[in-house]
Amino acid sequence: MQIRISLPIVAAGTIAILLTGCTVALRKARHAERADQFFKAGEYDKAKIEYLNVIKIDQRDANAYARIGAMWTEEGAPLRAGAFLIKALELSPNDTGTRLNLARVYLGVGRTADARKEAMTVLEKVPDNGEALIALVDASRTPEEISATEEQLQKLPQSDSAYYHLAAGEIAAKKSDLSAAEAALQRAAAADPNLAGAHSALGALYLARKDNEKAEIELEKAAKLAKVRSPETIKFAQFKVQNGAAEEAKAFLANITKQAPIFSRLGPCLAESQIMKRSMMMRSS
Repeated sequence: MQIRISLPIVAAGTIAILLTGCTVALRKARHAERADQFFKAGEYDKAKIEYLNVIKIDQRDANAYARIGAMWTEEGAPLRAGAFLIKALELSPNDTGTRLNLARVYLGVGRTADARKEAMTVLEKVPDNGEALIALVDASRTPEEISATEEQLQKLPQSDSAYYHLAAGEIAAKKSDLSAAEAALQRAAAADPNLAGAHSALGALYLARKDNEKAEIELEKAAKLAKVRSPETIKFAQFKVQNGAAEEAKAFLANITKQAPIFSRLGPCLAESQIMKRSMMMRSS
């Protein structure tokens, strides 16, 4: 028995499939374009929605997972960021930027061994990645880890870079050699005056020495140079509260509120109360 195949019907079906595919591709491209625009503008809430729309259409879009993870990382929500970053790396293992964000996430939740592993993987691929080096330093707690990180520091191609000196300074601080730490951190700030981490580390060092005047100068520099949502902004506000300048801290946070959606959602009063609570905890500890 012969089965006759109607060419017009086959053609119609093929066209329908092609049109459906084109429609899906266009929808994805439209959501992706909007997401990228919102991401670049710092409108993270809107960007997340659009990237989630991309994922609904294409569950293997590594960039969408990576961007959502990056936003949650920057907003200080490591538990929310982790799942997206892990999925992004599953789809794109060579994405060093996402791997570095995952290292930061692991640091945020206290999984220092995993943070070291991710930072080392980045450095193996990009030996001069200064941010990965700092993540490795931050994740080094034991004498053995600190020693291993010192060895990694010597492998850095640019031994006169700001990140090199910052890492050296933080290692010296971990070894309680504050004089060597200060010298290295000052070299880092001189090599790159716009490196927020160098000023933040100097601020922490001066706080350890009870030199509040110098600490305030460096912490304020760090807060102004860092991203709006960064820990440096919170550290400076905490410093102001702890030193009896709550109104100045409130004004500072009000300004941040205008720039950062995460603080806008909290509101300046709530953000201030959170900092007050942290400050009280630090005083009692």
